[in-house]
Amino acid sequence: MDRSPVTEPPSDTLPMTLVIANLLVVVSGLLSALFLLGVLSPPRLIMIARRFIGGTGAAGAAAIRLMFAALLWFSAPVASTPAAFRMLALVMVTAAVGALVLGGNRVARFADRMDDWPPALARLPIAIGLVLCVFVLWSISSVIGEIPRG
Repeated sequence: MDRSPVTEPPSDTLPMTLVIANLLVVVSGLLSALFLLGVLSPPRLIMIARRFIGGTGAAGAAAIRLMFAALLWFSAPVASTPAAFRMLALVMVTAAVGALVLGGNRVARFADRMDDWPPALARLPIAIGLVLCVFVLWSISSVIGEIPRG
């Protein structure tokens, strides 16, 4: 099955789009590894999340979500599923705003509640994150490693 991009970016922006797409591959790969750790051991991922929330708070969580949203949005033209990338980008922006509105304390309390969840239930949202990261990697795989020429 040919998964060539549906829309090609203008040739003058293609080099930057490829750079952004390859950055998205790196970020998605790192997040996939983190989510895989969480599926295997939810308490370890919750511990990592607590450390992160304690250090940077909701602003750090929002910044990461906004960065991921920008990578998704600007690499959409070379993805096999550009509409899905743009939709995920909008979801990430919404999640970033939500993190800022809720604040670090509420997010930390949610992590505390996850400690009481049965392991199978705790794995569910983590597995969803893993599936989304794998989807992003699959969708962008046609341009992984392409070097902009020009």
